[in-house]
Amino acid sequence: MRKSTYFIILLISLCLTTFNCSIQDEHTHIPIPEELEKSDPLIFELITDTASQVNKDPNNPDLWARHASALLANSFIEESVESSRQALLIDSSNRLPLRYRQATALWRLNQQQEAMAELAGVLNDQPLYDCGWRKLASWRLELGDLDGADEAIEKALKLKPDRPGSLATSVKIHLQRGDALKALALLEPRLNQLETPGYLYFLASQAHRRLGNFEHMKELEVKSKPLPLLWPDPWMNQIVFLSTGKRSLAKNSMDMLRLNGPKAALPLLERAHNADLSNFQIRSAYAMSLHKLGHEVKAIQVLDSIQDNESPTFEYWITYGNIALEKAKSKDSSYWLDKTNLCFLKAESLSSADPNLFKSMARLSIARDEIDLAEDYFVKSASLFLERELLEEAKAILSEALVKCGETERLIDMYKSTQN
Repeated sequence: MRKSTYFIILLISLCLTTFNCSIQDEHTHIPIPEELEKSDPLIFELITDTASQVNKDPNNPDLWARHASALLANSFIEESVESSRQALLIDSSNRLPLRYRQATALWRLNQQQEAMAELAGVLNDQPLYDCGWRKLASWRLELGDLDGADEAIEKALKLKPDRPGSLATSVKIHLQRGDALKALALLEPRLNQLETPGYLYFLASQAHRRLGNFEHMKELEVKSKPLPLLWPDPWMNQIVFLSTGKRSLAKNSMDMLRLNGPKAALPLLERAHNADLSNFQIRSAYAMSLHKLGHEVKAIQVLDSIQDNESPTFEYWITYGNIALEKAKSKDSSYWLDKTNLCFLKAESLSSADPNLFKSMARLSIARDEIDLAEDYFVKSASLFLERELLEEAKAILSEALVKCGETERLIDMYKSTQN
């Protein structure tokens, strides 16, 4: 059935049901976005389904809540607010996550005072939810209430000091106050670690810019990445699985992988992959996540299921090569080592300036007993890390090289140069 025809039938059905039920509840109205018909087919199918469920049982608050969540997850904000209000009108008990999402939706509609009041009510009922305090701090910062922002972020950090986003929010508050030194004092213990996120370098570069330390600022900018638009937030993550458009699925799955790891991201990656088989970034991330979780056969199947007319990307080839290299340790080593080499050569033909590729090629050479070649690749990898001023990564790869290739003069000298 064509989407437009289905949409018309649904609207007629909803109208008839609303009319028939008007004696019981004359105010029942199921919000459906006017632009829904033009949306991604997956989104259209989801929203029409949740609306249909509400239509069958309009006094069920759980169905209203699901409809509201599906609307919010796919950026139909006004309709989500209207649906949430209906759910809460029927039953507001034990619905803190729904109220929290309602506050978020109201904020996105620029209804700041109502959003703040809703969030304050949520935090009054659940004062241990650190993400709520972090959100409140961000909102107060946006409104220029620096004292209120400070108070809120301190509560968030006290509850969970390592929650991604809380440190960044605290630093932003100090920068807004003009206290760049205090911001740097918070950041510096976290910098130059192997797992330091790029956005912390960005914040540190901004602090040095405000202090006039432009040389340090430029050094940090090399490692910088923009601040994420969204931070991990369990009550918001509950509705991520309702975001069904191809682009939304791809973005949400990669964000989930980056912030929470392969186990949390795997269901989303699977959905994103099935929704868009031509997306090689998602295919590669999905395959690697499967591999890390021990599903090797499925990982290879995902990588092998490309069509003849598709052109795999750099990420695809390096992912396949790394998985093949791991498989070579346990079975059919000759076959998998040859497969690894082929994958890495294809990756190199697409990008010859990636330090992680040469690190992988060095490990392949070690597996093939080609020690001199491995040393060359290790050096190339470390050099590229140093060019990007990623000192800790360069040290790590040189340390590995010294163990696997022996303490050659070239490796020793290069490692010593990273100590200065």
